[in-house]
Amino acid sequence: MFVPSPLPRTRAAALRDLASEKEATRVAALRDLVPHLLAAAGRRDAGLENAEVDAVIRTLGDPSAIVRVEAATALADLAALPAARGAMPALLRAQNDEHPHVAQFALVAAVTIATAVQEGANAADPLVDRARDAVLRALADDRPELRYQATIGWTALEENDALWLARHRARFSDEDPEVRYVAVRIFEERLRATSLGASAGEVLVPLLEDASEAVALAAAITLGGIGDRRAVPLVTNVIVNRQIRNEKPAPEDEAEAVELAGPLGLTGCIPALQRRAFGILRHVRDTCSLQARTALAHLGDARACASIEADLGDEPRKALAAAISAARAGLLPLEARVDAVVARLGDEKAIAEVAELWAKAQKGQQP
Repeated sequence: MFVPSPLPRTRAAALRDLASEKEATRVAALRDLVPHLLAAAGRRDAGLENAEVDAVIRTLGDPSAIVRVEAATALADLAALPAARGAMPALLRAQNDEHPHVAQFALVAAVTIATAVQEGANAADPLVDRARDAVLRALADDRPELRYQATIGWTALEENDALWLARHRARFSDEDPEVRYVAVRIFEERLRATSLGASAGEVLVPLLEDASEAVALAAAITLGGIGDRRAVPLVTNVIVNRQIRNEKPAPEDEAEAVELAGPLGLTGCIPALQRRAFGILRHVRDTCSLQARTALAHLGDARACASIEADLGDEPRKALAAAISAARAGLLPLEARVDAVVARLGDEKAIAEVAELWAKAQKGQQP
């Protein structure tokens, strides 16, 4: 028998149900209240909005850890509302919650609120300093969940590259492999987006021998991205054998390693890349075929170049993937067609990415 899903609670009903005796009802009420508050932002009922955000803040003291996590998540979602500032004291107290996931999500909310304040050109606001202090405490916390989240939070709040790196590099020796992994991934993003020089990547070289194979591959991907040949053995093993050393890589890491064959000039991997891109197994499992085609095109493989060009005329989703692939492979003869595809599809993120990739390709052609 078909039973329709229940309608979302009204704003008043969601507020009422925050006091329900049932844990599941309180969780659902928090989830239903958030969109009402976001939709009401900017209207003339700020006083009511403040009272309702206060009700969410009080829920951080709920007896149920599940509800407290949901309350912290709700406050992160509401970070752009002026009333969310009032949550900071309760969120900082929640950092000491006996349940590590409550403490973790409270830190997420505190950082999100502080980031919203920073983006509003109020970087000197004391609230930002309080969030930064909380992050620094969490970096030294015994609980890996908090150190993990603080590693992300420190990157969000510290804009000075030198100060950021001074503390971030200690994450590479954290006892928890997940903290080390996210630290490397964040380092990769920062290296690509800021003034940190390629020489900064030297701090990752010891991680190529990390006990965690996932961490070792993340380090290799980052180093490979700046052209460091010390990444080649691990990257090659992933491309050819679908293993880091002995373990299978995560899908997203495998895809990045495969695409690196192009910029690293790994011509010895061409047979493995061709199997990934055009072999029959691509129909039954993820062989990273798109990334393999991109790498092959980068290496001058005519079949891969023709395949990418053909996909530019396909349905929108496939055409967009081909456009980005062409730009990543530096296929400058296709620049006009690629630009037309992304302009027609109106994907602003893709337009910006493609423009950046073309600039990089043009620079690479300069003597």
